[in-house]
Amino acid sequence: MGLLQGFLGLAVGAAGVVGWFVLRKKVLGDDLPLFGGAKKKKPERAGPNELETFIAAYRAGKVDPATLAGAAARPAVAPFLAPAQPVQRADRSAAFLRPEVKLAYLTFRSALRDHHVFINVQLADLGIATGAARVDVLVLDASFSPVAAADIHREPPPPETGKAGALRAAGIRYLRLSASAMPKPGEIHALIYRA
Repeated sequence: MGLLQGFLGLAVGAAGVVGWFVLRKKVLGDDLPLFGGAKKKKPERAGPNELETFIAAYRAGKVDPATLAGAAARPAVAPFLAPAQPVQRADRSAAFLRPEVKLAYLTFRSALRDHHVFINVQLADLGIATGAARVDVLVLDASFSPVAAADIHREPPPPETGKAGALRAAGIRYLRLSASAMPKPGEIHALIYRA
């Protein structure tokens, strides 16, 4: 009698394992054999993403700020129209950033991975100044404290305004970078944290 109960227990256990395996196959959709077989391989990476491709092209000197978003960025908002005219929708293909600011944003982001990078920030939002004065790029450290601000200009650089003094008084390093001579990602950290 004990031997018959042993075989019956073994058969029920085997049926439970096979049933669990069949149920698992149906739920997960895998095609592993019941006993042994090859393990699933991890899917291979498809290739570099847009940021990695951009950084490689930038390091090779193949990036021109004028070609990033066309010769000039178009405004993202339609101009004010008289009430008698129908309202036109904004061009959705219009660039949100000027090409040189896009280049600076991607460069800062790749150089300072442990920082937060924001674009087109008004100084009034930082509590530094009033009015519409803004900076093209604002860099915050990991604790969201502002450490640097940058304006990107084409040649020749515009005269320095009062916002440079206001930023320096607030303890924020102010950089004025040329679109044609953008620092490499490796140089950005030194520019921000130099003594």
